[in-house]
Amino acid sequence: MTKTLQNRIADDATRVFSYRNSSEVFELIVAFENCTLPPEKWTRAAFLTVIFWYVYMNPLPEARRLIRDGLRRYIFEHCGTATGGSEYRVSTLFTVRKASDYLNPNKGKDFFVELVNRFLLGLSDEEAAPKPRKKRFTPPVRNEREAKIRAY
Repeated sequence: MTKTLQNRIADDATRVFSYRNSSEVFELIVAFENCTLPPEKWTRAAFLTVIFWYVYMNPLPEARRLIRDGLRRYIFEHCGTATGGSEYRVSTLFTVRKASDYLNPNKGKDFFVELVNRFLLGLSDEEAAPKPRKKRFTPPVRNEREAKIRAY
């Protein structure tokens, strides 16, 4: 991986992205659907925004189909292959579920731009937060013999 690509990935990962108005989101969606979005603008934030848009505008099964078809078309147009890796599909399905879970209680409570910005920020906070490690269960020592075995 080149140094400039590493810097771009690092910058994109640490930057909190937000949209100023819905026309910015709509331009992104139109460029994605027409496959005119340059690959350097296909960032994690753009990926999440596209998924959020489709989940917001369509019933979940239809949104999944539209996302899958749109991603295949976009990948084919820019990479010359119609399939992504299985981890990419799993990531997409996971994000679709996250967007759906977020929208269920929040849809209609605020403007779309506010919802997508909070969704992007919420995913960034959630993924950046360290996961607490589960403590391993250790049964209590019942007698002296067990204590010696555990200490050994």
